[in-house]
Amino acid sequence: MAIRRFVAVLSLVGVLVSVVSCSSGSTAASGVSEASLAGKTFVSTSVTGHDLVAGTTITLTFEGATLAASAGCNTMSGPYTLENSTLRWTGLPISTLMGCDPALDAQDQWLASFLQAGAAASLAGNQLTLTSNSVTMKLEAT
Repeated sequence: MAIRRFVAVLSLVGVLVSVVSCSSGSTAASGVSEASLAGKTFVSTSVTGHDLVAGTTITLTFEGATLAASAGCNTMSGPYTLENSTLRWTGLPISTLMGCDPALDAQDQWLASFLQAGAAASLAGNQLTLTSNSVTMKLEAT
């Protein structure tokens, strides 16, 4: 009887270790959570897979449940989620309505689509990386 109890306890410990390892592994792999982004502003240092308008950067600001984004003209903001390390707006963002150069307007539209579709997110130190399809955006906390 004692051996069965020992085997049962050992099996239970093994299951618990597996569960803890899996859940902590996924968090550690991406290093990103809503808490780790809260109150921070990130500015792009590089974007591959999409050409930004010369002289512009992408800025993302996380305040509470809101993600504000700027691509050189208008500022867009809306509620966001970070589920399974995928960052996305949960609905249509609201936006300022500045009269922009057509290239900047197109860039705003591209960024809105990028954030609505969602991007895999990872955070290492002060560097946030967003990847979706063939686009990789690296941003640094300011």
